[in-house]
Amino acid sequence: EAGGGCAVCGYDRTVVNLHFHHVDPATKSFALTTARGKSLESMRAEATKCVLVCANCHGEIEAGLIASPPPQAKWGEEWVAVEPALVGREPDIPAPCQLAIDFPAEVAAQTGAFQRWMTR
Repeated sequence: EAGGGCAVCGYDRTVVNLHFHHVDPATKSFALTTARGKSLESMRAEATKCVLVCANCHGEIEAGLIASPPPQAKWGEEWVAVEPALVGREPDIPAPCQLAIDFPAEVAAQTGAFQRWMTR
């Protein structure tokens, strides 16, 4: 019913990586992943507010990097994008790590993983 694959990129290899994205969070009654005890009818009604996307596209939609498809959009169909929630704001992309670690030399010398991390 939801199209069987990501509405943005078409990913359909495993259902584990497919998410129901609530296009308008204000209309969300419950998360479909935690719908234990809900009737099939109520789950279908909730799914009509969602679009099926893969984990990668879902993350990019939530970060404001790409626009969300409208509810019930499917891969291969033409659809008009819903504006991302972060319009007019910078996307939520972390800055490159500027971490400075000050370990005593004797601790660093005993930590092979730390040395490998520092040389990557």
